[in-house]
Amino acid sequence: MNPPFLPGKLAASFWPGMILLIALLMVLAGAAGAQTLTDLGATAPTPGANDIVQFGINGNTTYPDGLNYYTDNQTGHDAGEPGQTFTTGANPWGYVLTSVSLRTAGLGSYSGISTPQPYYLHLYSVSGATVALLETYTSTNFTFNDGDWLQWSGFSVALSANTTYAWSFGKASSAAGWEALAVASNNPYAGGQIGLIPPSGGAVTFGGSHGFDAVFDLGMAPATVPSINQLAVSPASNVFVGTPVTLTAEVSARCRFICNGGSTAAAVTPISPRQPRTSWR
Repeated sequence: MNPPFLPGKLAASFWPGMILLIALLMVLAGAAGAQTLTDLGATAPTPGANDIVQFGINGNTTYPDGLNYYTDNQTGHDAGEPGQTFTTGANPWGYVLTSVSLRTAGLGSYSGISTPQPYYLHLYSVSGATVALLETYTSTNFTFNDGDWLQWSGFSVALSANTTYAWSFGKASSAAGWEALAVASNNPYAGGQIGLIPPSGGAVTFGGSHGFDAVFDLGMAPATVPSINQLAVSPASNVFVGTPVTLTAEVSARCRFICNGGSTAAAVTPISPRQPRTSWR
């Protein structure tokens, strides 16, 4: 997995005769540290300025649009995890997804949620009615109460602008138990809809009315333009044939060094512990 957007320092050694072009890249997907599932209780999270949010619960029901919208629908019935599609905004550099919070139904339709067991969060790209898996996160053994808000955090996943994605949530074990997820009717969120999503990717089962949405808060941060400062070249002068040259610079995102002559560079040396990865082409 790729790292999050973090500033750092890099040094790269090149052999003379190579013409160097430095191109800055956005991180396509990443993860930082351990992914954590937390029970927030009955209180909804406080949305950030760029979060994608659907807090309404009007029409909350079990089996919305005839869907078995329960956490055991995949592990118990092999019919897809309950989830939701969503659409990102127009920030030209895209967004970084940092958390997924979802509300359980609170309708008294549950079993085994006091039994510690792990759960999954899956993230997907979406094309029409089909998804492709992007990320899978697994919690430690976990318990919660019916109606609680559950929050996944500890990751950093870059998403493109004006693009549809999806998340799904479900049990990760075959242990007994289920919980309905909260929904709202009458299409309160225009950028997506609920569905039953195959965790490995494939066709999504949507409801007939396409009018139900989950109750959720997606923590989003707008991505920013990466930058690089003045390069330091060593040695700065009197470079003879066969002498390696080292370039050092502070960067605010991942870098790619592109060479249009010669062979690959000799080395890439991290200088800062917060060093973003580099790649070669």
